[in-house]
Amino acid sequence: MEAGGLVVTLTEPLRGVAPGQTVVLYQGSRVLGQATIDAARSLQRAAL
Repeated sequence: MEAGGLVVTLTEPLRGVAPGQTVVLYQGSRVLGQATIDAARSLQRAAL
């Protein structure tokens, strides 16, 4: 991870996550931050 980077791990699988999309972090209805996805990996496939 680079300085200022962020790693997001989802608690449930989500289809269609791709580089270039935006991830937005919320607390209730309050936006805490956002980032552009530069890579998406499947933990399920990595375990195979």
